Amino acid sequence: MGRAMSMRQEDAADMVIGDVFTRLNSGALVPSMRSAIAEFRPDVVLRDPAEFASALCAAEADIRQVRIGHGLGSGEVTLLRHARPILEGWRGGLTDVVAASAYFTRFPESVDPATFPATRCYQEGPAPMNLRAREGEKVGFVYVTLGTVTPTIPILLPWYSVLLEAIEGLPVSALITVGRSLEPSRVGPVPANVEVTQWADQRAAMARAAAVVHHGGSGTVLSSLECACPQLVVPLFADQGDNAAMVERAGLGLAVADQASDGPAAVREPRPDDAHRIHDALQRLLAADAMRARSREVADQMSQLPTLADLSLD
Repeated sequence: MGRAMSMRQEDAADMVIGDVFTRLNSGALVPSMRSAIAEFRPDVVLRDPAEFASALCAAEADIRQVRIGHGLGSGEVTLLRHARPILEGWRGGLTDVVAASAYFTRFPESVDPATFPATRCYQEGPAPMNLRAREGEKVGFVYVTLGTVTPTIPILLPWYSVLLEAIEGLPVSALITVGRSLEPSRVGPVPANVEVTQWADQRAAMARAAAVVHHGGSGTVLSSLECACPQLVVPLFADQGDNAAMVERAGLGLAVADQASDGPAAVREPRPDDAHRIHDALQRLLAADAMRARSREVADQMSQLPTLADLSLD
């Protein structure tokens, strides 16, 4: 995993997904997964798409498997592409068995068109009424997060200083969360219009925010969508670039992406002009009435999706 930090994104994905997630991690799970399935004899196996021992063992036992998606459908395609050589070595045709299995996702089809024939969209459950602040309250407040993994990667810590510089001078107040592994005092000088804290009720913060600035993690994207909050995405690693592109493509916000001419790096370190680019993009986002309207539209679509309890496997 340490080697992945200095690789191009495609090379890192091949190593991390193929070698680490599939061959090493999932391979190590196969014996205990076989034992668990033999003992419990389930009717269905619910799977994390990045863990493949369950896919193999369900196929061996002729048990229905269901993928619980945690990203875009295109990301699942990427997982299967990099995992295929290992999967086919385990069991011929296993990749096709996985691709044909039901795929449950919280992303609505309007932003993530179905990639697999058996795609089902769902919502976690009706959002509390107070999660969506009145439109008049969504003025002048910005919520900022880089998730919980970023603060554990030393080469990415300078991004907090970049964000603070980008927000300084804007006519907004901002809340930045840095996670429980990082002390707020380590992020650098904090402008008067910014509060830095380790943790916050993210959905509540998003519900009253005029915009969310984040790294493009799938969970943060989904929460922003549910709370009808326009997004400024600064992708740093993994599938975050794909999420950022989706946000822009769907009219839900803007992306400040890697401009490297030789392709995106697996882990994106800040460049000298990033604070300026984020500052300008956030100004544009806060003035974008169409993106606010589009975010409300998608949030309404998500609120109409069935819950898992109402979702059919057939």
